[in-house]
Amino acid sequence: MVFVEKERLLRKRRTLRRERQDLALFLLANSAMIRSGWDLAFAWSKTLELLQKELTPDFYARFACRGPLGFQGFLEQFAQDYPLPEYRIWFGLLAEHYASGASLEPALRAFLKTLEGDCERDWQAHVRALPLLTTLVLAVFFLVPALALVFVPLVYELTESFR
Repeated sequence: MVFVEKERLLRKRRTLRRERQDLALFLLANSAMIRSGWDLAFAWSKTLELLQKELTPDFYARFACRGPLGFQGFLEQFAQDYPLPEYRIWFGLLAEHYASGASLEPALRAFLKTLEGDCERDWQAHVRALPLLTTLVLAVFFLVPALALVFVPLVYELTESFR
């Protein structure tokens, strides 16, 4: 039971890490397109089209702007129910800027900076866990056979001496 919970937790961490990485890539490309003068709605769809192979299918489906809401409604919906709650405020900010006609590039840059910081913290946590994993692998694959090489002949000699 504990193994199943750990597996589920690891899968969730990987999924969250992948979602953050996809979002960072998507926002970086969007930021570049907005800096070159494109509208956010056009840049959004064009970025999805260009990055379709690099993004996960779930991410692509979630970010594809479909339905009767229009792009403004789409951003407002993301501000309310995006799967990672810590980023909902950023989508709300983008919706506000888009609705008011304010410059989106500084908001995207700030969102991207926050996201990159989160990705960096995820990576550091992952790297901190590696020495423990390496130690466990070494213990299982090298220590057990080494002990077997030492103690099997000893046990054999002891059993032979009592015969």
